[in-house]
Amino acid sequence: MICRDSGTHRHILMLRCLKMNTQVKHRRVRRADKRKRSVIVLVLLLCIGLFPVAATAQLPVIRISVETSGAQVQAHVVQRFAEQLAENLAGRYAVRFHDGASLYRDADVFRALSMGRLEIAVPGSWHIGRHVPGVGLLALPSLHGREATVYHALMESPVGAKMIGEIERTLDVHVLGRWIDLGHANLFTTVDTIRRPADIVGRTIQVALTRADELRIAAMGGIPATQEGNDLSKRLREGSTDTLLAAHETVVQARLWEHGIRTVYEDKQRFLQYVPICSGLFWDSLPPDVRQIIRETWDGMVDQARVAAEIAQGLARSALVAHGVSITMSGPLQIEQTRALLVKEEARIVRTLGISDPLYRDFVSFMTGLDSP
Repeated sequence: MICRDSGTHRHILMLRCLKMNTQVKHRRVRRADKRKRSVIVLVLLLCIGLFPVAATAQLPVIRISVETSGAQVQAHVVQRFAEQLAENLAGRYAVRFHDGASLYRDADVFRALSMGRLEIAVPGSWHIGRHVPGVGLLALPSLHGREATVYHALMESPVGAKMIGEIERTLDVHVLGRWIDLGHANLFTTVDTIRRPADIVGRTIQVALTRADELRIAAMGGIPATQEGNDLSKRLREGSTDTLLAAHETVVQARLWEHGIRTVYEDKQRFLQYVPICSGLFWDSLPPDVRQIIRETWDGMVDQARVAAEIAQGLARSALVAHGVSITMSGPLQIEQTRALLVKEEARIVRTLGISDPLYRDFVSFMTGLDSP
């Protein structure tokens, strides 16, 4: 018979229990450590994946708005500006480009800029002319039939500097630099081809630009109509409008030959441009180096943009011909004779527009110097 020591047996059992408890604790610790490591790895992965987005979201945003879209040159130029600006300001600002009036129409950007809802816009000069009397200089008879280079030179002269100063004061904006081109506005018709200035007399002409354009058309004997909106094609089809003032590319983009446009009288009524403006509130908040980067980035696009606009207008002209639109060109002598007659009405137009006397005197001096042999 084998005798067992009950005390020794209990001692052995206790040691076994302690060993088992220790093993269980170790397994629990290992599982807990494993879970901790998994959580840490997951958090790190999430941080790595989300950090660029979070960092971008925290950057101050520069929103850039244009009304045009699609194949129009201005939209492409401003988009390239936005992309270049984003690269030049990487890590400091996030740049967002909005075309096709997806953010604001050009007529509405001025309020948005003043309220801090938009940083940069590039509206047509004719939109600015509705608010700033001095911009009416660009539609005066003295500029009738002039080439693009004359407009460029005017805006780079002291006259242009004063005009820009008036824009900035009136609209509380900063003009970023030189303007980019759209092209000349001419007279498009659905009936009764215009072959000479006398054919304009008594004709109702759709003018969706500025008061200055209305007054110039009236001085030529036309009857300006100023209905705006997206129903132009409908009015053309119905015959309530048969003549309009527009640029070649604008007519092509809207495919207005499908709505009755059959002829164009090329007399270079006026030259249309787009103006880069920045919210005054935003501009004042920028460090000097950022201001310089924005100005230099914009200026680096202008020369190329002007060439692209000229090419686009040429292509649009070819497209019009291809779609059956006939072209009548006003010759240089005819343009000069028309301008000479219109200039007689210029002083009255200037008073009606409210253009200041000092600014107009400087304008006359510039134009006299331009025409002097």
